[in-house]
Amino acid sequence: MTLLLVIVGALLVYKGTAALAVIEQVRNTGAGFQPRVNVLPVPGNSVQVNVIARSMNYFLVIWPALLFGILISGAVRVLVRPRWLAQALGAGQVRSHLVAGIAGAPLMLCSCCAAPVFSSVYERSSRLGPSLAFMLAAPSLNPAALILTFMLFDHRIAVTRIAMAGVAVFLTGILVEKLFSLRPIDCPTSDEESPRPVLTTFLRSCLQVAVRTVPLIAVGVLISMAIALWLPVGVFASSGGQRVAIIGVALIAVPLECLRSLRFRWL
Repeated sequence: MTLLLVIVGALLVYKGTAALAVIEQVRNTGAGFQPRVNVLPVPGNSVQVNVIARSMNYFLVIWPALLFGILISGAVRVLVRPRWLAQALGAGQVRSHLVAGIAGAPLMLCSCCAAPVFSSVYERSSRLGPSLAFMLAAPSLNPAALILTFMLFDHRIAVTRIAMAGVAVFLTGILVEKLFSLRPIDCPTSDEESPRPVLTTFLRSCLQVAVRTVPLIAVGVLISMAIALWLPVGVFASSGGQRVAIIGVALIAVPLECLRSLRFRWL
C-alpha cells in the first residue's frame, strides 16, 4: 500500500504544481492560456498538421499523466485488497458514488489517463457505477478544472459545465448499473498474497494494463483529432456555441466513455 500512496502523492505534486502555475498565469494576465496549435486547430493559425502528427503531439503532452494512470492501476490491482475496496464502494448506492467521485476528483487526470485506473478499480470492487464515477470525476470535477472554469468563462457557462459534470459523475453510474445487468467480472478477488515478489507482480500488472488500454486510447485520440480537423475552425467561438459544445460533448462523450469502460471490462 505504501507504493500506491507514493505514486498517488507524486501524481498530486505533478498535477498540482502544473495547475497552480496555470491558475497563477491566468490570474496575473487576465487572459486564458494558449492552446497548443500543434494539437488542436485554432482560429487565425496557419499551422498545417495531419491527424497522426496531432495525435502524437497529444501523447507527448499527456504521457506523464498516462504513465501515472497505468502505475496507479497496476498498484491497485496488486496492493488493494478486493474486500476493502468492495466495502468502500458497496455501502449504499448514493454513498458509494459520492465516495468514488470524491476520491477521483483530486487525481486531476484526463479521461484517457483515468481509464486505466477505472479498469482496476472495477476489477477489484466489482462495482461498475462507482468505478465510472471515480473515472469521470478525475477530469470533470478536479479542483483545478473548477477554478479555471470560473476564471476563463462566463459564469453561466461555468455553472452549466459544472452542473453537467455533476450529473455525469453522480448519475451516469447509477443509470448504467440499472440499464445493464452485468455478471460479476472474472478477476482475482482473493486477499491472499501473491507468491511472487511485490515489485515483480506490480510491474507485470502495469504491463498488462498498458497492453489492454493504451491501444484503445490511441484509437480514440485518432478519431478525436479527425473530428477536430473536420469541424470548421472557430465554430464554437461564440458564447452560444460554447454552451452547445459543452452540452453536446457531455451528451456524446459520457455514453462513449461508458462504452469504452465496458470494453475495458471485457478485455
